[in-house]
Amino acid sequence: MWGKTLIDDYVNLFTKEYSFRNEEYARISFHVILGQLLKHLFFRQGSRFIDIRTHLLLIQPSGTGKGSGYNLIIKILKELGLNVVSFTEATSAGLVGSYDHYDEIQQRWIMKEGELLKADVIAMEEAGVLFDNINEYTSMNLTYMQQAMNSIFDESSRIEKILGGGSISKKLHASFLLMTYLPQNIYDILIRRGFLQRMTVLWRNITFDERKLMLDYAVQKMINESDIHWTEVWRRKREKINSIVKRLKILKDFYGDEMQEIQIEKDAVELAHEYIKQLFDAVGVPSPFIREKIDEFYHRYFEMLLKYACHYAIVSLKEKVEKQDVADAFLDIIRPVWEKNIVFVEYLLSSDYKKTYYYRQFLDSAIIVYTNLLQNYGDENGYIPYDIFVQMLQDQWLCSKPTVKNRLSLFMTSTNKYFETADVDNMKCIRMVKQVKKVVS
Repeated sequence: MWGKTLIDDYVNLFTKEYSFRNEEYARISFHVILGQLLKHLFFRQGSRFIDIRTHLLLIQPSGTGKGSGYNLIIKILKELGLNVVSFTEATSAGLVGSYDHYDEIQQRWIMKEGELLKADVIAMEEAGVLFDNINEYTSMNLTYMQQAMNSIFDESSRIEKILGGGSISKKLHASFLLMTYLPQNIYDILIRRGFLQRMTVLWRNITFDERKLMLDYAVQKMINESDIHWTEVWRRKREKINSIVKRLKILKDFYGDEMQEIQIEKDAVELAHEYIKQLFDAVGVPSPFIREKIDEFYHRYFEMLLKYACHYAIVSLKEKVEKQDVADAFLDIIRPVWEKNIVFVEYLLSSDYKKTYYYRQFLDSAIIVYTNLLQNYGDENGYIPYDIFVQMLQDQWLCSKPTVKNRLSLFMTSTNKYFETADVDNMKCIRMVKQVKKVVS
């Protein structure tokens, strides 16, 4: 009922009833809900008090379950009594407020409070406009949102705005749930302005094979439920939602509404630090510019890991974070998300990768490296050790291991299958299964 069981129950409801094959999206969204519900809880880092809110930016193509999952999240947030503000577009004045008219009777300007000042959750199913539709009326939106992501116990989370009719001064406490396609201005907005580092960014470049699996699951589910009346289907879903909401409310009652510290045991802090060091060491040495941008995430990811570790302790009704909580947070969320983000950052910063022409260059060089390794490491079936292959390609392409693996996956789809992997004597291996057709000029 408690511990990871609560998280797993939510993930199963999310992925089996609403948004098929979107487990990471499901898992992270649970923590957005939990963090806002218990935002008054904090852990200490030096003299700072850091609240446990987390924020999700999902970058994923249309038709892959973003909207279906979003509907469930909003439903649960509202049933928990949280103020959810959803919109498709907003001006900066609409977010933080303005003095919009003068009252002759009171002889003063009347302030209209902005949505960001009172929202518990800002939710946007189509958040691309935040990044691609910037003008004189919306230019401050991302700045205000970044301020809201600072700890609610820091003065940096306070909006200070002096207007003609008066001033606005208020701390922000909102969590953010943003869904979008890949925005055109994502490099300038997310990388340069530091927006990306403040959120849990989940980038999924869904392949055709993954889309087929999503549809296969949906079709099979329709077949399985075809003889069941819709009221019974809804009743079963409703029971699962009620169970999750009930347990979240119990957590809220257990921890109360007062400001409260979640202590992190020393060995848990040390483990978190070690995990983050391993994460960044494993990146390797891509180009110096890319490495510099990746290193900007170092401190943020340590803080993010501790927030998620606090969540794992909380769902177990604990008041201290232990090593196991850190391990669960790292393995379930931080590591898989980080590997995708490494690929994402390199995708944004490497102009070569964006050009279709270079697909062939990467493939050609992979085949050359494979052929050379085959002489010394190949078995009778053409398999070579996967890790050695990846290491050699990392040296060849000057990029991180996650990006090497991502690029290799482009050559291992059902429609472009040049390589395949298998376990050989308990070792992951890879072999080439199709030659590249040579173009005669």
